[in-house]
Amino acid sequence: MTAQAGSAAIDARARIAAANNADLCAAVFDAHGLRWHRDRWHFRADARPPAYYPQLVTLTPDAAAESVAAIGALARDLPPPIAVKDSFATLDLGPLGFEPLFDASWIWAASAPSADLPAAWEVLRSPADLALWEAAWAGDDAPPATRIFPDAILADPRLMVLGRRGGAGFDGGCILNRSAGAIGLSNVHGAPLGAIFDASLAAAGALAPGLPVTGYEGGDALSAAIDAGCVAVGPLRVWLRTGG
Repeated sequence: MTAQAGSAAIDARARIAAANNADLCAAVFDAHGLRWHRDRWHFRADARPPAYYPQLVTLTPDAAAESVAAIGALARDLPPPIAVKDSFATLDLGPLGFEPLFDASWIWAASAPSADLPAAWEVLRSPADLALWEAAWAGDDAPPATRIFPDAILADPRLMVLGRRGGAGFDGGCILNRSAGAIGLSNVHGAPLGAIFDASLAAAGALAPGLPVTGYEGGDALSAAIDAGCVAVGPLRVWLRTGG
């Protein structure tokens, strides 16, 4: 498939989703005090990003040559691991030493206005609550003694961290991030997953009425998001380079 042909098949909502996801990366990087750069083709970190975040995110399917050149420069200049989010699953990064880490789909849902947050859900305000929320989100997967979400995100108007109270902490939640054309939904966690997606979409409607909701998911989470009313609007792929 040529870059031009692939571009013609891209859903416009996937472009908005990719831009929103880059906005999320920018907000999290700002909370860590990390420098980043953005142009019409890419978002990229100027230093090692936090765990689970990419070094580079592609923002358009129309610049394959520019993307390959930029990613090749990363591979030359930075030690592994290097993660790249190929936002439209249009690149072949194998020749640069990358391997696919996972595939997923951008999701989209029309705004579902709601006057109130779902029962037991709240927007986090305190560092203590954020620490409890992150522990619940990470489970056994977080790097030891590493905070992915610093306390600074609580003061960022672009971000809202939501949790469902349970026990002494939180037993579910999500992050919402505001963009011009959509509100992003990420870090969805808790059980049952279908109910969590239902509540997350309702919370988005309450906090950002009129904005469509976007994000990306794969596997069981994608199925739960679709059951909750989302539609899949395009594939993405995350690549990882682990070798020197």
